[in-house]
Amino acid sequence: VKDPVIAHRILDLIRTHLAQMRAQSPPESGHAMGPEALQADHITVFTGWLDGEVLAVGALADLGHRLGELKSMHVRAPARGTGLGRALFAHIEAQARARGFTRLALETGSYDSFAATRAFYAAQGYATVPPFGSYEADPNSTFLAKTL
Repeated sequence: VKDPVIAHRILDLIRTHLAQMRAQSPPESGHAMGPEALQADHITVFTGWLDGEVLAVGALADLGHRLGELKSMHVRAPARGTGLGRALFAHIEAQARARGFTRLALETGSYDSFAATRAFYAAQGYATVPPFGSYEADPNSTFLAKTL
């Protein structure tokens, strides 16, 4: 992003997400990516805007072998329930299909505070799978995937 004001707003949203995830997970179970990690060549960051404000963020990582991973999906509290997060998620999933991915996976928390998140993904057709990519089994993590 070339506009410094917009870049700052996006970075603030990513940092907010990272801080919330770190507060909810022990360090060894924290898999949320910070701004630097999200700049890797195999990752594309997407944002969702409402009334001129960036209120949602999510990323798509190319793990190779036609496997994509949804990363750092977050919607600010004021935008929850507006459909913005669902629209951003649908856009990322469509991008995964357009890029030729045949499977999209994600990691989320297994705590009760992540129950709504897991229910959202289940409603979109995601099912529990074993750890994928470089993840290892972790009682604090739930791994989900969907064939595209």
